[in-house]
Amino acid sequence: MEKKGQLAGIEFHYFMAGLMIGLILVIVLVILLNRGVIGFNVPLLSCPALK
Repeated sequence: MEKKGQLAGIEFHYFMAGLMIGLILVIVLVILLNRGVIGFNVPLLSCPALK
């Protein structure tokens, strides 16, 4: 039985899981920053042109 190439599928699975978790965390952080829950100013998000 040939086991060549199985690692790529496993690595891709963890890469996609990490990417999804990272995107969800970024979306949650942006929402919390915009609502003022987190008192940290990001220049790009606090730009008056975006409001």
